[in-house]
Amino acid sequence: MKRFVLRWAVLFIAANVFGFVVHGLLLRGDYAASPQLLRTQEDANRHFVYMLIGFASSSGALVWIYDQGVQSRPWLVQGIRFGFAVWMLTSLPWFLTYYAVQPWPGAVVAKQISFELVTVLLMGVINAGLHRRQRAAVLETGRLTAEA
Repeated sequence: MKRFVLRWAVLFIAANVFGFVVHGLLLRGDYAASPQLLRTQEDANRHFVYMLIGFASSSGALVWIYDQGVQSRPWLVQGIRFGFAVWMLTSLPWFLTYYAVQPWPGAVVAKQISFELVTVLLMGVINAGLHRRQRAAVLETGRLTAEA
Protein backbone atom coordinates (compact mmCIF):
# COMPACT_ATOMS: atom_id res chain seq x y z
CA MET A 1 0.00 0.00 0.00
CA LYS A 2 2.88 2.37 0.81
CA ARG A 3 4.31 1.91 -2.70
CA PHE A 4 0.89 2.50 -4.26
CA VAL A 5 0.43 5.76 -2.32
CA LEU A 6 3.94 6.92 -3.24
CA ARG A 7 3.33 6.38 -6.97
CA TRP A 8 -0.09 8.02 -6.63
CA ALA A 9 1.51 11.08 -5.01
CA VAL A 10 4.23 11.34 -7.66
CA LEU A 11 1.68 11.11 -10.48
CA PHE A 12 -0.57 13.64 -8.74
CA ILE A 13 2.33 16.12 -8.60
CA ALA A 14 3.29 15.36 -12.21
CA ALA A 15 -0.31 15.89 -13.37
CA ASN A 16 -0.40 19.29 -11.67
CA VAL A 17 2.94 20.34 -13.15
CA PHE A 18 2.08 19.11 -16.65
CA GLY A 19 -1.38 20.68 -16.43
CA PHE A 20 0.12 24.02 -15.48
CA VAL A 21 2.74 23.89 -18.24
CA VAL A 22 0.25 22.88 -20.94
CA HIS A 23 -2.84 24.85 -19.97
CA GLY A 24 -1.34 27.65 -17.89
CA LEU A 25 1.64 28.45 -20.10
CA LEU A 26 1.60 26.85 -23.56
CA LEU A 27 -2.12 27.39 -24.24
CA ARG A 28 -2.54 30.60 -22.24
CA GLY A 29 -2.68 32.85 -25.32
CA ASP A 30 -5.10 30.52 -27.10
CA TYR A 31 -7.40 30.51 -24.09
CA ALA A 32 -7.17 34.31 -23.75
CA ALA A 33 -8.48 34.59 -27.32
CA SER A 34 -11.72 32.78 -26.31
CA PRO A 35 -12.59 34.20 -22.88
CA GLN A 36 -16.30 33.54 -23.40
CA LEU A 37 -15.59 29.78 -23.16
CA LEU A 38 -13.77 29.92 -19.84
CA ARG A 39 -14.31 31.02 -16.26
CA THR A 40 -12.76 34.28 -15.14
CA GLN A 41 -9.51 33.84 -13.20
CA GLU A 42 -11.30 34.70 -9.97
CA ASP A 43 -14.03 32.12 -10.62
CA ALA A 44 -11.46 29.53 -11.71
CA ASN A 45 -9.57 30.06 -8.46
CA ARG A 46 -12.75 29.33 -6.51
CA HIS A 47 -13.16 26.06 -8.41
CA PHE A 48 -9.50 24.97 -8.25
CA VAL A 49 -10.20 22.32 -5.62
CA TYR A 50 -12.25 20.41 -8.20
CA MET A 51 -9.22 20.26 -10.47
CA LEU A 52 -7.15 18.88 -7.61
CA ILE A 53 -9.80 16.24 -6.91
CA GLY A 54 -9.78 15.33 -10.61
CA PHE A 55 -5.99 15.02 -10.68
CA ALA A 56 -6.04 12.95 -7.48
CA SER A 57 -8.65 10.53 -8.81
CA SER A 58 -7.00 10.10 -12.21
CA SER A 59 -3.55 9.63 -10.65
CA GLY A 60 -4.83 6.91 -8.34
CA ALA A 61 -6.64 5.23 -11.22
CA LEU A 62 -3.48 5.31 -13.37
CA VAL A 63 -1.48 3.53 -10.67
CA TRP A 64 -4.20 0.98 -10.00
CA ILE A 65 -4.96 0.18 -13.65
CA TYR A 66 -1.27 -0.11 -14.53
CA ASP A 67 -0.77 -2.58 -11.69
CA GLN A 68 -3.59 -4.75 -13.08
CA GLY A 69 -2.11 -5.04 -16.58
CA VAL A 70 1.66 -4.93 -16.14
CA GLN A 71 3.45 -7.64 -18.10
CA SER A 72 6.96 -9.09 -18.18
CA ARG A 73 8.08 -6.76 -20.95
CA PRO A 74 10.43 -3.77 -21.01
CA TRP A 75 9.09 -1.08 -18.66
CA LEU A 76 9.59 1.84 -21.07
CA VAL A 77 7.57 0.20 -23.84
CA GLN A 78 4.84 -0.71 -21.36
CA GLY A 79 4.74 2.85 -20.03
CA ILE A 80 4.37 4.27 -23.54
CA ARG A 81 1.74 1.68 -24.46
CA PHE A 82 -0.17 2.39 -21.27
CA GLY A 83 0.04 6.15 -21.74
CA PHE A 84 -1.21 5.86 -25.31
CA ALA A 85 -4.15 3.68 -24.25
CA VAL A 86 -5.07 6.15 -21.50
CA TRP A 87 -4.86 9.05 -23.97
CA MET A 88 -7.14 7.19 -26.41
CA LEU A 89 -9.61 6.51 -23.59
CA THR A 90 -9.56 9.94 -21.95
CA SER A 91 -7.89 12.98 -23.50
CA LEU A 92 -8.63 12.35 -27.16
CA PRO A 93 -12.39 11.75 -26.78
CA TRP A 94 -12.75 14.52 -24.18
CA PHE A 95 -11.21 17.21 -26.34
CA LEU A 96 -13.05 16.00 -29.44
CA THR A 97 -16.31 16.11 -27.46
CA TYR A 98 -15.53 19.63 -26.22
CA TYR A 99 -14.88 20.64 -29.82
CA ALA A 100 -18.22 19.18 -30.86
CA VAL A 101 -20.21 21.09 -28.22
CA GLN A 102 -18.18 24.29 -27.72
CA PRO A 103 -16.99 26.68 -30.41
CA TRP A 104 -13.26 26.13 -29.82
CA PRO A 105 -11.02 26.91 -32.79
CA GLY A 106 -9.77 23.72 -34.44
CA ALA A 107 -6.14 24.81 -34.04
CA VAL A 108 -6.58 25.10 -30.26
CA VAL A 109 -8.15 21.65 -30.06
CA ALA A 110 -5.30 20.19 -32.13
CA LYS A 111 -2.80 21.73 -29.69
CA GLN A 112 -4.75 20.45 -26.68
CA ILE A 113 -4.85 16.93 -28.10
CA SER A 114 -1.16 16.98 -29.04
CA PHE A 115 0.04 18.38 -25.72
CA GLU A 116 -2.16 15.93 -23.83
CA LEU A 117 -0.67 13.04 -25.81
CA VAL A 118 2.82 14.06 -24.68
CA THR A 119 1.62 14.58 -21.12
CA VAL A 120 -0.14 11.23 -20.84
CA LEU A 121 2.77 9.38 -22.46
CA LEU A 122 5.07 10.94 -19.86
CA MET A 123 2.66 9.95 -17.08
CA GLY A 124 2.68 6.38 -18.39
CA VAL A 125 6.48 6.29 -18.48
CA ILE A 126 6.77 7.78 -14.99
CA ASN A 127 4.28 5.22 -13.68
CA ALA A 128 6.09 2.32 -15.36
CA GLY A 129 9.48 3.53 -14.17
CA LEU A 130 8.34 3.87 -10.58
CA HIS A 131 6.63 0.48 -10.73
CA ARG A 132 9.83 -1.10 -12.06
CA ARG A 133 11.94 0.43 -9.29
CA GLN A 134 9.49 -0.59 -6.60
CA ARG A 135 9.21 -4.11 -8.01
CA ALA A 136 13.00 -4.44 -8.10
CA ALA A 137 13.19 -3.30 -4.47
CA VAL A 138 10.57 -5.87 -3.45
CA LEU A 139 12.38 -8.65 -5.32
CA GLU A 140 15.71 -7.65 -3.77
CA THR A 141 14.17 -7.59 -0.28
CA GLY A 142 12.65 -11.03 -0.94
CA ARG A 143 16.03 -12.40 -2.02
CA LEU A 144 17.72 -11.01 1.04
CA THR A 145 15.03 -12.50 3.28
CA ALA A 146 15.27 -15.89 1.54
CA GLU A 147 19.06 -15.89 1.84
CA ALA A 148 19.02 -14.99 5.56
